[in-house]
Amino acid sequence: MIPILFAPGETVFTNNGTGRLADAVRCDVTEVRNGLYELELDYPINGIHYDEIQISAIICAIPSDGSAPEPFRIYKITKPISGIVTVYAEHISYQLNYIPVMPYTAENCIDALNGLVTHAAESCPFTFYTDKQITGTWTNPEPASIRERLGGSDNSILERFKGEYKFTGYDVWLYTNRGTDSGVTIRYGKNLTDLTQEENIENTYTGICPFWKSTDEDNPALVTLPEKVLHSPNAANYPYQRTLPLDLSDRFEEEPTENELRAAANAFLDANDIGIPEVNITVSFMALWQTQEYADFAPLERINLCDTLTVEFPALGVSAKAKVIKTVYDSLYERYKTLEIGDAKSSLGETIVQISEQQTAEAITQAQTAFNTDISNAFDMFSGALGGHVVFNTNADGQVNEVLIMDTDNKATAVNVIRANAAGIGFSQNGYNGPFNSAWKINGTFDASQINVIGLTASMIKGGILDLGSVSNVSGILRVYDEYNALIGQLDKNGLKMFGQDGSYVLLNNQVGFSGYDRNDNRIYWVDGQEFHQKKSVVEEEITLCGLMRFIPLTLYDGGGNITNEGIALVSAN
Repeated sequence: MIPILFAPGETVFTNNGTGRLADAVRCDVTEVRNGLYELELDYPINGIHYDEIQISAIICAIPSDGSAPEPFRIYKITKPISGIVTVYAEHISYQLNYIPVMPYTAENCIDALNGLVTHAAESCPFTFYTDKQITGTWTNPEPASIRERLGGSDNSILERFKGEYKFTGYDVWLYTNRGTDSGVTIRYGKNLTDLTQEENIENTYTGICPFWKSTDEDNPALVTLPEKVLHSPNAANYPYQRTLPLDLSDRFEEEPTENELRAAANAFLDANDIGIPEVNITVSFMALWQTQEYADFAPLERINLCDTLTVEFPALGVSAKAKVIKTVYDSLYERYKTLEIGDAKSSLGETIVQISEQQTAEAITQAQTAFNTDISNAFDMFSGALGGHVVFNTNADGQVNEVLIMDTDNKATAVNVIRANAAGIGFSQNGYNGPFNSAWKINGTFDASQINVIGLTASMIKGGILDLGSVSNVSGILRVYDEYNALIGQLDKNGLKMFGQDGSYVLLNNQVGFSGYDRNDNRIYWVDGQEFHQKKSVVEEEITLCGLMRFIPLTLYDGGGNITNEGIALVSAN
């Protein structure tokens, strides 16, 4: 893809902006799991739009396989060397470095993320999402940048709730697992153009020697196992044993039995993959899978950040699971340059920058809805503007049993795939075998990770969470009507309103609590702490106060039955 240049103040990146940087020599995007996300661009000084490349301008480029273009803001431009400048840009999400968030407390992961916006000291155009339903108190004790609270400090949302971030434009997702288990296996030392395994096998333990010791100096005690050491099932594959003395004292409040100590030690063995090497591999390869001859290499190229692979160590007879923790993507040729697989060595904190007096954050307007743009882009795709291939799959008898609509004419190399068969229709951005983002089953069920609609009519909606409005202050309203189509209730970000026939209403929210208003929006009753306030009252029967006294309407008559006086009688409640 040819990178696209946008003006510094632009917030919508669905057009050609200032123009395409068609003379780019190099455009690499580097992303690290929960860490760095930046772009480097080499550009000639006589190239088109060179004069418009400036600090704070934005470059849109594809960051990874199968992804849409992402915006990166320029923060550095080198002096020309041989007529070429190098432009450095950081993902638009780095703007969160410059938005402070005030102190607040949340009781779960969702509220912790939403609170970043509702307690932001400056306008925040970002929207936060998560699939984590974890509960637990998290507190922002003092003003800090939003990005720091995401994961750049000891007291961060990432530290408290764990997970993997994905930054897409002005959307920030915290996933339990951002990637998938790709099913791809890498055989250590083979099948790629360059494969470097760090010397971590020597640091791998083959067993543990567990013990518990008392902290009471007056009553010293030590518990060990009769067998002394618990070995990994893979221990025999190593030339010599590497045993770790393991203090499990903090696992028990009181002195454990041998069986309790053994159970805790075995749990440690399983949880920490003792006997399996830690994996940290840098893989470099050419994206040759686009050609028919190299179609079998397609799964390797479609690996994305945070995906899980299996690495086999034939000499040890073991396999290890590892994540992709860093990618370097050639956005011009749309292929990876390198993948790093293994244990994450960086954190979001490395991308935190300090706000100095010389640095001033630009005023960013609130993000506008992209719905109309999505519809336009979808129409372009459906009308064939972006190309496509229709392929008929056949069974062993030569009968057509499936229709495929793909971005290439070979299901082994295609990335964007629509599969239609007797089971329904499936939509994938991860190749023929998925995983699939959405599916329309033959039984009428539609499963999707995200649905954008203008109007929705349903007899019943089931689910976990219904968000009305959002942290980007986009309005959302839920209205309730009676059988005569009269509005009787409304729920939005301002609270819950219940309407009376005369135009009066009751309002409930976290600012006014419980309040009643007349048709002219005058407050006529409300709750303040433990007190109920009311401007006017009409009592038809009686009032009892504190269970002691009753106020009862009283009417007096004369001997002829005529009313002589009316009032209120005060009598004992008993």
